[in-house]
Amino acid sequence: MSFQLNFGEGKSYEDTSLKERPLIQLTNQIHSLAQSNEIIKKSKDFVYFDIFQLGEIEKGMENDVNVDKYAKTYFSAEQMQEIRLGLENHINVDLYATPEFDEWQMKQIRLGLEERLDVSIYTNPYFISGKMEEIRISLEKKLDVKIYAREEFNVEQMRQIRRGLEEGLSVKIYADPKFDKKQMNEIRIGLDERIKGIEIYANPEFTAEQMERVRKSIEEGMNLEVFEGIKPPTWKQVEFVLESNNLILQHTKKHHD
Repeated sequence: MSFQLNFGEGKSYEDTSLKERPLIQLTNQIHSLAQSNEIIKKSKDFVYFDIFQLGEIEKGMENDVNVDKYAKTYFSAEQMQEIRLGLENHINVDLYATPEFDEWQMKQIRLGLEERLDVSIYTNPYFISGKMEEIRISLEKKLDVKIYAREEFNVEQMRQIRRGLEEGLSVKIYADPKFDKKQMNEIRIGLDERIKGIEIYANPEFTAEQMERVRKSIEEGMNLEVFEGIKPPTWKQVEFVLESNNLILQHTKKHHD
């Protein structure tokens, strides 16, 4: 068996000890380990690995795991590491040992499996690792992830919905991809403060700044009765009420002074 080694130009890998080991020593050690492993001896992919990939294969052999699961040239050393860690922790790595997932996605799936979570809801390549993490955290906290485990939400939107769920809020009013993260945040704050009239500004056509203006005006005691029968009000209608409310407040303050 022969190995064609390279140092993987441009790669970053945490196991820097491999760089310090004489290349021939590492090669000979893995060659010796491979000779005692029938599965590896039969592997047609066990060529053209870089030094970091070889290091992961060596660790797997030393820890007596089935390195055939990841001793493939199409897995990076980082992906190999995630598969190796899963094997060492006795989880079903077949759920993520595929080149469709990058190492960060693999990590989120591995962590979920180690926590005995139902990872099937996020083991999809179209979920980037950040989205997977948001879903995994909610699963750990036994939250209803189905409301936002959807491709159309970005990571920041998912985070706003998760925060609302953690706070016990009725997030359905803003769990809509039409709202960006800042708009969601304004609605979530209103729900958290239990103010009345959130539906007045829970409108994706309002900017987050406009939403904040309405929310603060409601907190200051704006008359909500003027909006009865107007569903949903336009920004022009809301702005007119806001300006009128400001004039009343200024007049009242001037009168008291």
